[in-house]
Amino acid sequence: EPVRFEDYAVAHDRWFDVYAFPIGTKRSRKVACLFSDITSRKEAEDKLQKLNESLELKVKSRTLELEEKNELLQMVFDTVKQGIFLMKPLFGENYDLVDFTYVRVNKVVSRYYNQRHMAGRSFLKLNPQAAEKGVFEAFKQTMLTGESNEFEV
Repeated sequence: EPVRFEDYAVAHDRWFDVYAFPIGTKRSRKVACLFSDITSRKEAEDKLQKLNESLELKVKSRTLELEEKNELLQMVFDTVKQGIFLMKPLFGENYDLVDFTYVRVNKVVSRYYNQRHMAGRSFLKLNPQAAEKGVFEAFKQTMLTGESNEFEV
């Protein structure tokens, strides 16, 4: 039966792809072997594997670092007695600002809305009167101009 395998030749310090197969009649019991030097491919695969492992370690390290910073930021948020929240804008088809979604809220805001998980939720759905009271427009202008806006509702 023909067989294909990869093998490392210590004496030559090379990797080979070997294909062995019968030739002639079964009675002749002859075998042919084709050797292909695949050393450069194996070295590239090894280098890629090491880079991949290094990258995975960096990603794990960075993820842990970000989680720690995230927890610290939330702790700072939650120690403040005023309601604090961060939102990101949502744009419509014509690139007009149509809503915001909550990114982070502190405990004061969570208690006010009686909601435990607000991240990703729509500002206008949680505040249906915000548009008619001018709150949405004030947030929109602050986001678009970068200028602070003080108002009471």
